[in-house]
Amino acid sequence: MALTIAGLWRYPVTSLAGEVIDEAKLTPHGIPGDRMVYVRGPEVASGGGTGLFDILPLLVATDGAVASFGRDIRRLRPNILIGGVDGMAEREWEGKELHVGTAVIGLHSLRGRCPMTTVDPDLITRDPEVLRDIGARFGGKLALNAWIVRPGVVRVGDAVQLVAPTPVTPIR
Repeated sequence: MALTIAGLWRYPVTSLAGEVIDEAKLTPHGIPGDRMVYVRGPEVASGGGTGLFDILPLLVATDGAVASFGRDIRRLRPNILIGGVDGMAEREWEGKELHVGTAVIGLHSLRGRCPMTTVDPDLITRDPEVLRDIGARFGGKLALNAWIVRPGVVRVGDAVQLVAPTPVTPIR
């Protein structure tokens, strides 16, 4: 399969609609300016809210999984969309790497989805059926938690290689 970067997004305010970008500088902390502002309501206990809410600095989705999802990709809030993926192949990608030019992205685990997927990014209305559907059809997980193994710049249209990392053998 020929994989490419099919889309890139940055979300200056976490949980809100993001902005489409043509290229992204990947740093050890993710994409500069991504998820830098957090809005807290009164229901959040005081004393916490420091640090990042996301598990890892990037979220990677695939066009095959998004097609299976059948809804607006923006409900998932990915940073990177990988094109050229058959169906739900992303479910087999945990522990692998994406090589894009000089950048390397580590794929950790499938992302457990939260109620933010129920929010329509344009109308800001909620549809609880979205999260129920993700639970029923995808075991509550869709897209991949990811981090930057090696920084670099990625652009829409760049070729992507899916690579199983070479295991490191300890020296005895």
